[in-house]
Amino acid sequence: MSQFDEATKVHYGNDNRIEETELERYPRVAEKPISEYSTREVGLQGEMIAAHWCELADYELLERNWRCPWGEADIIALDGDTIVLLEVKTRVDPGERYGAIPELAVDEEKRSRYRLIALAYLCERPGFYSVRFDVIAVTLVADGHAKLHHLVNAYLWED
Repeated sequence: MSQFDEATKVHYGNDNRIEETELERYPRVAEKPISEYSTREVGLQGEMIAAHWCELADYELLERNWRCPWGEADIIALDGDTIVLLEVKTRVDPGERYGAIPELAVDEEKRSRYRLIALAYLCERPGFYSVRFDVIAVTLVADGHAKLHHLVNAYLWED
């Protein structure tokens, strides 16, 4: 039984839903306290948790850290027949209040870059007609716990 089996899912409307879960005992990037992780280690930890979450949600992972001239997509996955570009934002909150809100870091500049990344990806891999932009926000907290928000369809092409 996985630590993700007890996930709580909250849905808002048909097009934009937030999936939320408390994660415990996930695989660690480094054998040290989260409070001692470098910025890079925090990001890697969040991406590892997000990729695992996507697999459990029956997404087919196509790429991790896919690069093009306009930047990097953290995760590219297939959800049914839809290509999903996932931006993963991770923060550390050593308290028990879950006060960090990593998804706020996905600003207009980041969204614009992701649209260009999507175009580059689709040019290299024609045949896909549906694209979605999701954000996965991971908050790492004390004692090896994390909180994950998956904002499905977080923004659109034309925003």
